[in-house]
Amino acid sequence: MPTQAPRPVRLRDAAGHRVTAATPETVTRLDRFATILLRRARGAEIGLDLAAEAPDCPMAQCAAATVHLLSDTANGMIRARGHLYRASRSLTDASPREALWVEVLSAMSEGRARLAALLFLTLAREAPCDRLAAYVGHLHCLNHGFFPEMLALARIGNVANPNDPFMLGMLSFARLQNGAVQAAEEAALGARAFDPTIPWVQHALAHIHGETGRLETGIALLTEAAPGWAACSTSMETHQWWHLMLFHLMAGATVPVLIGYDERLAPQAEACLSSWVNAVSMLARLDLLGVDVGARWLPLADAAEARIGEHVLAFLDIHSALALAGAGRIEALDRLRDSAALRAEAASADGRGVWRHAGLPLIDAIRARATGDRARSACLLAESRPHWVLVGGSDAQRGLFDRLLRAVTAA
Repeated sequence: MPTQAPRPVRLRDAAGHRVTAATPETVTRLDRFATILLRRARGAEIGLDLAAEAPDCPMAQCAAATVHLLSDTANGMIRARGHLYRASRSLTDASPREALWVEVLSAMSEGRARLAALLFLTLAREAPCDRLAAYVGHLHCLNHGFFPEMLALARIGNVANPNDPFMLGMLSFARLQNGAVQAAEEAALGARAFDPTIPWVQHALAHIHGETGRLETGIALLTEAAPGWAACSTSMETHQWWHLMLFHLMAGATVPVLIGYDERLAPQAEACLSSWVNAVSMLARLDLLGVDVGARWLPLADAAEARIGEHVLAFLDIHSALALAGAGRIEALDRLRDSAALRAEAASADGRGVWRHAGLPLIDAIRARATGDRARSACLLAESRPHWVLVGGSDAQRGLFDRLLRAVTAA
């Protein structure tokens, strides 16, 4: 009789989920990868190592694809597709959860944002204790302004894990982005009581204190937490500092913000796109307040100009427009706008709506202000304002557009 091929080994991760074609070491490292992302810690590159070490393990390939997708770059999306293709060839004996992971990440890599959000909800119902899936879905919804879906994801996770501080942190932020400030604070404080060191929980509380105008309390909260941010990924570290600077800015203290920009944001702006966005966003706020930012726009504009044509997220292109306008590079800004218009035409129906109703009008408004046409800028901003949520980002991040509108309408 012919010898049958051995069936793939099926071990289980820390949450009890089956992991196909893995060794015990692979499962341990997958659990470590999940913890790194949930804690927004350094070392997520372990996901890339896992893919190389376990080529037939779907979840190892998904780990690498997740790293690439969270970079929010065109190259990252391309690289993710390679890992997901390999994962799709290893699904014969995989669990429904593993198959859904491949499906949802594939939708993300192909720019099918709405489908990905719906698949994250399906994955949450299939595996409500999968905290990593919940968090990747949480970030995806944030990037695309899918806040009702974000809240639905958080609720599914919290029903299954009522005392989990990571899930509570996601629930807090999702509630806040859906306008439930008091309920958001209750969830954040509950999470903080379990573990005060989780950066996403600190982040949720920063949003809550900013929303409720408790500036001194917010400053104290983040100042106390700041020593722990050195262990965070560059993206999270700079964003936490961004929030602390935003409190100072709201209190009218521009000098410490400019110092903080030079010491905390500018040195890491090239490390990842998220850190670059934090730098652009803060410099734009200082600029709108009339602070002389000197030549600080130049490296940010260099990075923006180098990425013209990528168009991964409208939110990123809007920040590119801000950087190019700040540096006075109107010709480059026009190239960005023309390229974005072409991207809008090629996008899905949902994607076209994002660009036409929010992305392109915001870019046009930024250009109009940069060239002295405040009236046109104000008109574009006012007309597009109801649609700003389509470009994603948090309410605090989109608050920059309100500041821009106030600046161009001021007497």
